[in-house]
Amino acid sequence: MRVVVLALALALVAGQHSNLAPSFAPGNTYVYEYEAKILGGLPEQNLARAGLKLFSRVKISVAQENILLLQLENPQIFEYSDVWPKNSFSQTHLHADLEAHLKTPIKFRYNNGTVREILAPESVPTMVINMYRGILNVLQLNIKKTQNIYDLQEEGVQGVCRTQYAITENEKTERILLTKSRNLNQCQEKVMKDIGLAYTKTSHKYQQDSKSLRGTTGYTYKLKPVPGGTIIEEATGNEIIQFTPFNELNGVASMQTLQHLVFIQVENAPIVPISAEYRHRGSLKYEFSTEIQQSPIRIFKMKEVQEQIPEVLNHLVVNNRDKVHEDAPLKFLELIQLLRASDITQLRNLLTTHSMSAEKRQWLLDAIPNIGTMAALEIVMAEVLKRELSVPEATQLLIGTLHMVEPNHEIIQKVWSHIEQLSQKQGIYEQIVRKSLLLSYGSLIHRNCADKAECHDQDIQRIKVHFDKAFEEKNTNELVLWAKVMGNAAHPWGYKYITKLLPIHGTAGHELSTRVHIEAILALRGITKQKAKEVQNLALQLYMDRTLDSELRMLAVMVLMETQPSMAVMTNVVNIIKSDSSLPVRSFTCSLIKSFSKSMDPSVASVSNVALRLLGQMRQNIKMSKALHVDYYSHPLTLGAAASMYYINDAATILPKTIVAKTSAYFAGAAADVFEIGVRSEGFQEHFLKNELSDDSDRTTKMKRILKALSNWKSMPTSQLLGSAYIKVLGQEIAFVDIDKQVIEEAIKISSEINIKEHGMTVLRQLFQNGISKRFVKAMLPSEIRRIMPTASGLPMELALYTVAVSVADVQAKLQANLPQNFHVSDILNGKTNIETEIKPSVALNTFAVMGVNTDIVQAAMVSRARVRVNVPSKISASLDFVENNFKIRVLPVSLPENVAAAVDVETLAIAKHAKKMTPLIPEDASSLFSASLSSSSHSSNSRDMQDNMQVQDKPLSKTRAPRFNKKFCTNSFGLKSCINVTSHNARFIRDSALYRLAGKHLVRLSLKQSESEVVEKWEMELQLGPKGAEKLIKSINLSMEEIPEGTPILSKLKRILTPGLQNRTSSSSSSSSSRSVLRNSRTSSSSSSSSRSKVTSKVIKAMGKILGGSHKSSSSSSSSSSSSRRISRQQHQKSHKSTVSSLSSLFSASSSSSQSVPRSQRMSSRTKFQPNHQKKTSKRHSGSASSGRTFEDIRAQNKFLGDSVPTVFVLILRAVRANNSPLGYQIAAYDDRDNNRVQMIMAALSSEDNWRFCADAMGLSKTKVVAKISWGEKCRTYDTTITAETGLVENKVAARVRLAWKRLPSSVVKDIKMLYRHILAPYLSSVNLQKRSDKTQQISITAVVESEKVLHIVLKSPKYVYRRNVPLPVSLPIHNLREMLPYDELRDNVHHVLAKTTGAQCKFESGKLTTFSKKTYENYMPNSCYQLLAQDCTDELKFIVLLKKDSANRYMVNVKIGTKDIDMFLDGERPAVMINGKEIARESLPYNKDSVSIRLTESNMLVLSAQRFGITELHLSSTGVEIHVPEYLRNRVCGLCGQANGDKRNDFRLPNGRVTDNPISFAHSWTLPSQSCSDETGCRLNHESIELERNINVHGVETKCVSVDPVLRCRAGCIATKTTMTSAGFHCRPIGVNPVSDIHERSIDMTESVEAHLDCSCSSQCS
Repeated sequence: MRVVVLALALALVAGQHSNLAPSFAPGNTYVYEYEAKILGGLPEQNLARAGLKLFSRVKISVAQENILLLQLENPQIFEYSDVWPKNSFSQTHLHADLEAHLKTPIKFRYNNGTVREILAPESVPTMVINMYRGILNVLQLNIKKTQNIYDLQEEGVQGVCRTQYAITENEKTERILLTKSRNLNQCQEKVMKDIGLAYTKTSHKYQQDSKSLRGTTGYTYKLKPVPGGTIIEEATGNEIIQFTPFNELNGVASMQTLQHLVFIQVENAPIVPISAEYRHRGSLKYEFSTEIQQSPIRIFKMKEVQEQIPEVLNHLVVNNRDKVHEDAPLKFLELIQLLRASDITQLRNLLTTHSMSAEKRQWLLDAIPNIGTMAALEIVMAEVLKRELSVPEATQLLIGTLHMVEPNHEIIQKVWSHIEQLSQKQGIYEQIVRKSLLLSYGSLIHRNCADKAECHDQDIQRIKVHFDKAFEEKNTNELVLWAKVMGNAAHPWGYKYITKLLPIHGTAGHELSTRVHIEAILALRGITKQKAKEVQNLALQLYMDRTLDSELRMLAVMVLMETQPSMAVMTNVVNIIKSDSSLPVRSFTCSLIKSFSKSMDPSVASVSNVALRLLGQMRQNIKMSKALHVDYYSHPLTLGAAASMYYINDAATILPKTIVAKTSAYFAGAAADVFEIGVRSEGFQEHFLKNELSDDSDRTTKMKRILKALSNWKSMPTSQLLGSAYIKVLGQEIAFVDIDKQVIEEAIKISSEINIKEHGMTVLRQLFQNGISKRFVKAMLPSEIRRIMPTASGLPMELALYTVAVSVADVQAKLQANLPQNFHVSDILNGKTNIETEIKPSVALNTFAVMGVNTDIVQAAMVSRARVRVNVPSKISASLDFVENNFKIRVLPVSLPENVAAAVDVETLAIAKHAKKMTPLIPEDASSLFSASLSSSSHSSNSRDMQDNMQVQDKPLSKTRAPRFNKKFCTNSFGLKSCINVTSHNARFIRDSALYRLAGKHLVRLSLKQSESEVVEKWEMELQLGPKGAEKLIKSINLSMEEIPEGTPILSKLKRILTPGLQNRTSSSSSSSSSRSVLRNSRTSSSSSSSSRSKVTSKVIKAMGKILGGSHKSSSSSSSSSSSSRRISRQQHQKSHKSTVSSLSSLFSASSSSSQSVPRSQRMSSRTKFQPNHQKKTSKRHSGSASSGRTFEDIRAQNKFLGDSVPTVFVLILRAVRANNSPLGYQIAAYDDRDNNRVQMIMAALSSEDNWRFCADAMGLSKTKVVAKISWGEKCRTYDTTITAETGLVENKVAARVRLAWKRLPSSVVKDIKMLYRHILAPYLSSVNLQKRSDKTQQISITAVVESEKVLHIVLKSPKYVYRRNVPLPVSLPIHNLREMLPYDELRDNVHHVLAKTTGAQCKFESGKLTTFSKKTYENYMPNSCYQLLAQDCTDELKFIVLLKKDSANRYMVNVKIGTKDIDMFLDGERPAVMINGKEIARESLPYNKDSVSIRLTESNMLVLSAQRFGITELHLSSTGVEIHVPEYLRNRVCGLCGQANGDKRNDFRLPNGRVTDNPISFAHSWTLPSQSCSDETGCRLNHESIELERNINVHGVETKCVSVDPVLRCRAGCIATKTTMTSAGFHCRPIGVNPVSDIHERSIDMTESVEAHLDCSCSSQCS
């Protein structure tokens, strides 16, 4: 045992290291040679890189115990901008002050190899201290005595990061080898500064696969043991930080840092510190200093700021008047940098100095918001409070400043002081500014606290105090505002306060308004990033609460889906849906899950797909709430986008209550909610569709007296807020507006005080006198995104993205007309007006992507610069002649600089600022150099030189790719030559990926200039209305039949046979046609004549066949022509024709078999055949129409060209006016033959050599059928199609059909149809009912059959298949009205009526069955002689009440109370009768129209009441039943037997007290009006009673007595029931002996029992 213990002890001692930490002996000075290189670019050689090198001798000596001195000797800094590996570093001249600071000794605490603290004089800049940190970072060694390989979190320049050590000992050389590596992606405390990224979040889509930014540092040490420790003989560090905006597997750009520390010697002379006080300057972690103010793309020097600003302003003003200068974006960025270096006094002086120059002041106001300093905030607030700016200008200026300002406690405090000042003012302008400041205040807190565990308590306490005050006062407007502020702040502390506003039972928030609840739920989304789990649980809790408003529950599940719910959470949601009674909530949730199941995010899609399978086949209402989410993400490009739209509604209305639309973007591992807009329109529809009723207290009193008879009737609240809207940018709400009745009334009042007509005439007179001379200039800095992080050398690396845009538009316009001094609009319309305009819009945009070192000392970076320039000037003149109805617009040629209209220039450069050198990334001979380096790489040997360490071994090229690309595409038309030149010199020859394709130089240029072959003086568009259009035609039009050469008698004879109406034409028409025909014949070539003759021959053969009585086949089979050329021509035409048909047939796979051979199983049923209406009516209308009994072709043959018989409707000429006056362009002529219901339009080329035409001819053959023929090509004969639209019946159901037939189509059209079918139709048609056709056809038809009021049966017939599908409609179709309206004679008169009926709701009572507004049907057991409330306006306005009663003879009577009228409608036997306020209206007096009430008697003996002003679209009373229609805006605002009209059948049985029952009898009886006494004139003798259960109920051992909560119909005292029915009632039970409660109807239901309800009574004289 002793031996074992001894062995273990020896092993333990052997495994322990002696003290390996570097040690420095007192009295000695250790001299090292230090070199650090930083190079950035693509990792391959022979490409340009940018970087720097730091070289110096480093001396270290002991100052006191654990305190060492460090001094640099002869420090040198070099910049690099060249093709690597050329050793062409350029030394940078160091200023005397900088060199002195670099040589100043510093102290640091060093204990056992760990750097604890840095001490230095206060005068030493932080940047110099950071460079010392890079050297001390090499000395940082945490060596454990008992382990050789271990991990730990070690402090370094970049922060506290995970570091791994590996130690080994070389006994032969007596050296200790130590390596350590630091993972920069696993840091507990990461030193990094982000600017412009506060509103973004990490994209989990991207981080699952790769990272856009990845870094690691490796060190190798050679330690030499010495007495008392070790010394570092040599240390080498190699750090790689790689970045790519795309997937890292496709190539990266990298920043490589190499450090080399070599021991030289030991000196006896100690380091002498300077006499200044050495203060604590932090630890080894990097500290930020002036690099934040240093622009990474500044290529100018700031010397005298106040002298440079006027120079830059003058440059911007002078060079950006007519058009934007190409350097304007860079100059504007320079102005921003100069203003950032100015204090508030200098900024005020600038604005004061340039206050008289509007142009300079505008440039300053565009630049100041981008400064981001306290001075900028003060200047902007001063300008805003002057009230010299408009509300949009002030809001834009304020929002831009507050979102660019650097967030800190001082800035936040200053913003709050302005908020407090504005809170004391009640003006509209001041309140708008206050709201903007408060929203921005929340955003400032978000940016300031986004990366901090705790925020400044005072900044948050302000919100808490004002929130508590508003909460105590129940101030809705203030609570909504503070909820938005906390949503913008997006900090965890806001969770507690937002929870107070939520409708959670038992809390004060439950009593707040719905508007506050909505804003509180939406504000939760901002806190999701910080408290995702808590928000998820809270959203689920709200969603599960079925007592909440459906809109709140839908918003809750919307928030829930944004928290990335787990499978367990989604399963709970599914379980809730399955048993939920709210149809809007179910519809919204199902569509939300379905949308997310198609997401490209696997974590969301997988959970949603499982939930979708759990849901099963759950149908959704097309008019209910919906959610739509679509997204796209490219993993190779790490680029994606998403769009969501939420359509939230609690009733089946067309206009939703809330719409929220949001777009998101994913790029380079970051995600951002780019834009979001929300609109809430709950009160808009009601306010604008209804008519305001006068406050008639008598009318309201009467209605309320009726409602008192109902048990605990509760009215629905009317929304006071008409609508609201908000806008979010990057997840921050920047503006919102609430619109209520008061706002509209104020707007109407202001507009009424202004004489709009007179004001408009004043403006119009000024336009004619002075014209328009405006210049618009706008400069923006849309993006300034920066990420600054330290490298191992202590110098900062920066990634930045800048976008600067400047737009200029110069507009000059002159109006000329002969007008009197005080003219009116009528004077303009009675004369001629000339307008001359010159518009010069231009845009310049620069985008810079930077990766490199950015300090005051040195600046070397890789810069990718993209420049976009657009310059499209135009000169337009117009002539408006209202007397002659002639309107001309002329576009005159303008000159462009270098003929360039638009250009995009992208170039990647290696820039060294002090060296003043810019090197293109890809040299001219890059491909040859790269190939040479690859061939020689196999012969190269390893070297320990640092230059070799910078080289990256690449894979050999798989194939050679050309590094250059140069293409030019030009078109020449209408005298304008346009060219697109694309030039590219990129790194694709190295690797074919997105990053290497972008790297290099690219140029895309669009040039426009006048054609050299066709000199055009101007482009002109002329429109002539009316008959004078014929005079404007440049080219004659002739649509006669084919021309037959004269001198051929048989052909002339056959021509007369083929054109039977030719001889009936007038002589003038013939002569004009003949003259035009001769003119056209002279212009046609011999080839066209030959083609025309071949076509004529074809028709001759057919005509001869008819004369001889033969059965000649069609032209497609007439191959027996004797002429070989004709046969070839015919075969070519036939081939072309067949190719077109086969192309479309291949698209739909058409079969070639005939219709007679169709199997019986595949034949179309005769019952489903479309029967046109005009066929049924043809026999009856044989002589009443010009088109009766004739086809469309017959009518066209009689009068092919309408221009011979009717004048033009309009003529439109589009042409280019050339110097030789030869026509170039097109003319369009339109004709209208109203007598024959025919229109025609002809488009023809103006050139005499061009016979291309486009002809459209349409005609109404009857009131139910329209036919149109469209042909185009050579004289409108090459291609043609026929479109037929007609109405009819299918199986006796109303139907409409549109049919497209063709003979020949161009290949381009066939190609487009194929693409349309493949990408749009095919995915949709794949899920519909499919039936194969076998008959060959050259047509496509679509038929819509009205199956029911809300369902259309669509039949699409293609050449091969018949597609069938039932399509639900969002509105109800008035089928009966449609049948009566055919053939649409009264369509215009009934538009308003049809719209009201289709969008509104309908309730019907017939044969004892009642169908509610939501289409739920139940049996209504009506009590005799008692009125039931059929429907009423359930808001406080009480616009109408409709009562229904059945007498003892089973006759129905309707009582309608609207306005001051009490209307009774009933059947007196078979005779309908009407009484108004007790006075009967004679049948002869109908229709009745008075006080917005209309009553008419139809031919079918039905009474129809219409009172749309009061909310009744129509009310029908007939012998079969009652039917009522209410408008759209009353959905979910009505109640009664017909339900709430919200589309949710489950909630139709809502009692007057608001409780929902499932028993139709109990429901119907609850809406029965009880009798007031036994002498009630209605004859009703029933009452509502709460009855006691006859037996006692034992509940948990206690005897209880149960009383019905729901009222039960019972006969009055002294009456006996003669007719009863069984119904169910809910009972509330209380212990026996306990006093009964008075509010029994408000109590909970403990049990449900069947009870007897009375329907009719027989009363004695003792009835009370």
